[in-house]
Amino acid sequence: MAADQARFPLVSDEEITEINETAASKNTARATKTCMTTWAEWCKVRNINVNMETYCPRALGGLLNKFYVEIRKKDGTDYEPDSLKVMQAALDRYLRHKNYLVSIITGREFTKSQETLDAKVKQLRRQRHPLPLRIRVNFEKKRNTFAAREKIF
Repeated sequence: MAADQARFPLVSDEEITEINETAASKNTARATKTCMTTWAEWCKVRNINVNMETYCPRALGGLLNKFYVEIRKKDGTDYEPDSLKVMQAALDRYLRHKNYLVSIITGREFTKSQETLDAKVKQLRRQRHPLPLRIRVNFEKKRNTFAAREKIF
């Protein structure tokens, strides 16, 4: 009996909560807080209820469609493509913490907003680098080889 208690001790809900809270990194917590601040500011400008967990998946998906396309940094420039994906993960983390029933990343109800985010990310990547990386690398190699040949002659 004592061996069972040593192997399977009873743990309180408070201990479980403490373990979960200490497991989250400070950067993750900061990213989530920053994203939620951005969400709140966007909602305020649009006169929308900031409590995203109160929306049904269909309504929230529609809002996320607009959010992903409309958000910008404070200086008005676009976020980096990876930053948008981080924001999506932060929103999903927040909703999971609020016991939202559906993931905005994997839920079928959010397919359209996921497609919109993916399209925005592709658009931003094309703006920054119009050619795929392998083509850019090959182009640079050929240009360097050509420049080296010119120096010889």
